[in-house]
Amino acid sequence: MSSRSGRARLVERFEFFPEDPALVLGWLEHLSSARSGWANFLPGVDDDGSAFAEPSGLFSIFSGARQPPVTMCTWVPPGGRPGPGDVVTVGVAHRQNRRVVPVLAEAGVVVPSTWQVAQDHVRRGLVLRVPITVPHLPVLSWLLDAGARLCLAPLTGSWQAEVHHPA
Repeated sequence: MSSRSGRARLVERFEFFPEDPALVLGWLEHLSSARSGWANFLPGVDDDGSAFAEPSGLFSIFSGARQPPVTMCTWVPPGGRPGPGDVVTVGVAHRQNRRVVPVLAEAGVVVPSTWQVAQDHVRRGLVLRVPITVPHLPVLSWLLDAGARLCLAPLTGSWQAEVHHPA
């Protein structure tokens, strides 16, 4: 990924477990202070091959590129100058083929009342705006819980972080 200046953006990748989020929280604080960059989180999946099998028969005609049933969670700090309406934007790309706020609520992963649902789309995913005053840990915990609940593949418990450094 390139920044607007045309320079390549550094990307840091590492594995972590939700029970030990210290490294991730440090990066979120850094990105938040810099007001630039973003972080993606992908759940570790147990790939025995069946969850990622290519569609066959008539359905193979309508399928696009191979898309595994894995969620991707994204965390983006506010950009620009600090202001009273600053929000962190979080999102979950998923393969549920339906709106997921009700699905998550049924699973006990309720969107907090101070967070705004900016998008809950069948194909484009879930996007939330979270007040900057909410600490990083509850936001990260909610995001990982939602990502795990929406993932269609069997999970290992680990997560892969991909931190895109500030420009």
